[in-house]
Amino acid sequence: MLDRAGRLQLPSDYTTALDMRDRVLLELEEDHIQVRPDDNRSQNG
Repeated sequence: MLDRAGRLQLPSDYTTALDMRDRVLLELEEDHIQVRPDDNRSQNG
């Protein structure tokens, strides 16, 4: 779901399963967007 500010809200089941917390990585593809856990999150604080 996108909120009024254009933020993407992911189901908690998804974020828990992938250990996503504060930061994620986005990649724009031709026909979709990839959302992945930020593997460098421990370095970012």
